[in-house]
Amino acid sequence: MITGSFVGLTSIFYYGSMIYLPASLAIILLFQFVWIGILFEWILSKVTPSLVTLLAMALILIGVFFASNILNGSLEKLPAMGFVFGILAAFTYAGFINFSGKVAIEVDPWVRSSLMVTGSTVLVILIFIKDIPSIPVTDGSLWIVTAGVALFGSVMPPLFFALGAHLISGGLVNILSSFELPVAIISASIILSESITLVQWLGTFLIIVAIILNELGSMRLYHRKHSASD
Repeated sequence: MITGSFVGLTSIFYYGSMIYLPASLAIILLFQFVWIGILFEWILSKVTPSLVTLLAMALILIGVFFASNILNGSLEKLPAMGFVFGILAAFTYAGFINFSGKVAIEVDPWVRSSLMVTGSTVLVILIFIKDIPSIPVTDGSLWIVTAGVALFGSVMPPLFFALGAHLISGGLVNILSSFELPVAIISASIILSESITLVQWLGTFLIIVAIILNELGSMRLYHRKHSASD
């Protein structure tokens, strides 16, 4: 449940970021969980980053530089609070990924996912309990939007993650997860009519390449160590 509470914090910070920033930029900030996760692994698990990992981190930061559209000077008009929320979302999401792969992995995925969602729900209710009485419970459109956000944002992702993550390698999980970035940006462009420049697409491409490079390098290093030990 504590691990699941990280998902609740991620949602709070991410949605808070989108109040101030375009959705396409908010998702790019969220994707900083990649290098933050590497940092967590370094500090908590004492796993020293390899040369490939350091190169991937550098590519991610370069990709963020382009994807944020800073070259056009558009960031000067955006509130700093949006960037703070975006980075906090990345930290909490990195924490969720780090701990979800280590906590109660022997528990049935359906039960595990339910407990995670429950932990997230309890946290969100405790934080916003003062605002609950002001919610217009008779507004039908509110319930439709809430159900959609809850289903696709808080229920299905941890469920599918719990069902599938243990069946494949952690590296492949991260590689597949990286494709959330272009999907989210395309959705922001189509659904929200946000303008995405070629430079931003270049930055997004660099971030995805960095994630794939890091995971492939890590898997190659893992197999090389095991081959040497055999």
